[in-house]
Amino acid sequence: MPSSASTASVDVDVDVDDPDGAPSSARRRTRPSVGGRLFRQATRRARHHRPRLLWLHPVQLLVALSWMLVLWWGEHRAYGAAIERCQWRRWEDWPANAQPHHLLLIADPQLVDPHTYPGRRWPLSRLTTIYTDRYMHRAFRALAHRLQPDTVIFLGDLLDGGREWATSTSTSTSGSRSADPRWHRYGPAFWMAERARFERIFVRAWTRHVRTQEKQQQPHAAPRVHKLIASLPGNHDVGFGNGVGLAVRARFETWFGPGNRVDVVGNHSVVGLDTVSLSARPAHASPNADVDPDPDPDVEARWRPAQAFLDTLPARKRRALARVLVGREPARAIRWPHRVRELELGDLAAPTAQPPLDTRIHRDYDQLAALPTILLTHVPLYRAPGTPCGPLRERWPPSASASASSSASAATVSDDGNAIAVRAGYQYQNVLGAALSREIIDKAGREEDEDVNVDVDDGNHDHDHGRGRVGSLVRVFSGDDHDYCEVVHRRRPHKAGGGGGVVGVVGAVREITVKSISWAMGVRRPGVVLVSLWNPIDGLGRPLPSTSTSAPATTIQSQLCLLPDQLAIFMRYGAWLALTLLVLVARAVVVAVVGSGGGAGGRAHSHRHHDDNDGGEKASPPPPLPSSPSPSPSPSPSSSPSHRSDPEHKHARHDEHDYHHHRRVVSSHPYYSSFADPAHRHPLLPTTTTTTPARNRYRPRRLRRPAAAAALLAAVAAEAGRALLPVAAVVGLFYLGLGWWW
Repeated sequence: MPSSASTASVDVDVDVDDPDGAPSSARRRTRPSVGGRLFRQATRRARHHRPRLLWLHPVQLLVALSWMLVLWWGEHRAYGAAIERCQWRRWEDWPANAQPHHLLLIADPQLVDPHTYPGRRWPLSRLTTIYTDRYMHRAFRALAHRLQPDTVIFLGDLLDGGREWATSTSTSTSGSRSADPRWHRYGPAFWMAERARFERIFVRAWTRHVRTQEKQQQPHAAPRVHKLIASLPGNHDVGFGNGVGLAVRARFETWFGPGNRVDVVGNHSVVGLDTVSLSARPAHASPNADVDPDPDPDVEARWRPAQAFLDTLPARKRRALARVLVGREPARAIRWPHRVRELELGDLAAPTAQPPLDTRIHRDYDQLAALPTILLTHVPLYRAPGTPCGPLRERWPPSASASASSSASAATVSDDGNAIAVRAGYQYQNVLGAALSREIIDKAGREEDEDVNVDVDDGNHDHDHGRGRVGSLVRVFSGDDHDYCEVVHRRRPHKAGGGGGVVGVVGAVREITVKSISWAMGVRRPGVVLVSLWNPIDGLGRPLPSTSTSAPATTIQSQLCLLPDQLAIFMRYGAWLALTLLVLVARAVVVAVVGSGGGAGGRAHSHRHHDDNDGGEKASPPPPLPSSPSPSPSPSPSSSPSHRSDPEHKHARHDEHDYHHHRRVVSSHPYYSSFADPAHRHPLLPTTTTTTPARNRYRPRRLRRPAAAAALLAAVAAEAGRALLPVAAVVGLFYLGLGWWW
């Protein structure tokens, strides 16, 4: 008789024999390979299991999406929003037909290394290095992409401990070996690794930007020159004064270029002066600076190259201009004849004489005009103690008393909190010496040999578009202080005949100290300075007459550009994390108190029978619960044996046996085994609790209040953890992808 139950077909991988006993030549199914079985198992699991993101509760999904938005803003959009406020068109004031040259000045990256925070342990030290490097890379990348500058110049202090890392020829007597024994184990290999870090953060991003600009350039348009100059040394790169190591400075100049140089940028002579080495000259030494007790026998080798460069600066600026003009008009170049002659063997050992600086490379060399000069120095020039830096200084804004007195008495304004402190210490000096500052201003701006004096302006630091100048010197930019500062140095010549009286102000030059680009240098809002240069000239370097009636009286304009506040971004993350935990805990309380039917726990139970099936096959449905057996009269002791052998009585005992057996089978099934909580237990499933007295059998057992509270807290904690893990996984993957992409 055919059975009413449906039969399930089972695939078997065995040979099928024919009736005669001979094995068949074909198999009913070919056994798949290992890769095929794995692929089939993965595809079956993918069909039976929904994506993990779809398992999230709507509250969890909303929290994850909000975190994605917060991370996208903090890691990407914050940089673009801050730099968008610095666009050139927002603050430039040139005529409509002007094509200015855009210059970006960056100061004090000071890549974090063991010298920065000596007492900071791992992993905090490693996290500081990662996040400071990431911040500077993203900021510089956004600056290059959105502002598209033509030239980028660094103002020193590229590395934080560059002066401490020894070279292959470092000795304690030459000043090239650190006086602190903690840094003796860091040698040339470590310095090379730090230099490679600097290139990864800045140079590679700049190279990518230049290539993009070259691809976007029009075929017949005049090519724009792109430069990145990072050769100006700082006291953290080579030391300061007598602490400058000759081998350390030679290594720095080998990889980054000469510290003393003249570049023609935007028809301006940009002069980079190694003032940290020039401060080693005994006449310029500060009485407060630390002096090496055992100085180098050849101390002159520290400051002599910078002094020779400063003494011949006018000729060097003219020669640099001649090279640029010859490149623009090759017909104006002078062709000198070349001679070949035999040399004796002894002549090869003699040093080759360098050509003089005034060698004619331009036909009209003597008629070349002097371009406006921009001076770059790492250490700021001297100013009187208490000279205010203006309202843009972040750490110490102007005091109320100084702001009130600035309009009344310009010469007596003093604000120690808003000023750069005039002091010195180990391997640093906040400002240069007064005599050295006078000499630099005089020789950088004028060729006459006049005595000068340095003073400050009336305290008005408003944006005057750089109208002040001393001779050809129109602006001074410095670094080292890590915060913004703006002062004006005034030039007062003495009377003829050696008189000591001051006759009047003949010039003033504005100095801007650029903020650090690193958020680990004591400022919440790092920044850079944008410089716009426009000086159209003819073939001899003379300014072209302007046809516009609104032509400005200056050739340089500058603007401070503030970068995002990284600490504020971290605090925003912390506040959002607290809000996230509060939301998930509130949801866990609701689920634990009201019920888990709509929570993540119910869905976990509904999918448990799929996860337990390792073979990927469709799990069998749970068996139906048995119906309660019909009550049968229990036999009394007085019943006769004939009654016990009655067929109906035997049938009732058989049904009761089947019912209890079915209950044991059902209770062992994984679907019903998940209902371990008495609140979810089916009334027909067996219980493991002991039998209670008859009067308390159907009354729920009451828990004591501490036990009930502990159970509730445990349920809330478990539910909050289950809700937090998938959210953390989704947000973590998004954060890693955002960090890799940006």
